[in-house]
Amino acid sequence: MSTDTLDISPEQFIKSMPVTGTFRKKLTSWRCVDSGERLDVVLVVAKENYPESPKYDESMHMFNGVRYEVTFKGKVYTRVFEDDLQMLVSDLLKQHTS
Repeated sequence: MSTDTLDISPEQFIKSMPVTGTFRKKLTSWRCVDSGERLDVVLVVAKENYPESPKYDESMHMFNGVRYEVTFKGKVYTRVFEDDLQMLVSDLLKQHTS
């Protein structure tokens, strides 16, 4: 699509690009065939997450950087380090399958 058809100027477009705030990207999911339970692992990046940011997220207000969120059985767990993430996922899956 040609950008010259936009209703805003190129300068306005560049200024409004969502490059600050909080961004989430699902990395992987696990699903139990028997119970249907799902475990999701999400990478969360917060960069200059201020109320005026295009992608502002209140839950990340006091955090700038990268962390992981694991959602399982209605609970959300957060971890900063990959080793801690792996231990958490391992523990949750062991609890579920035992």
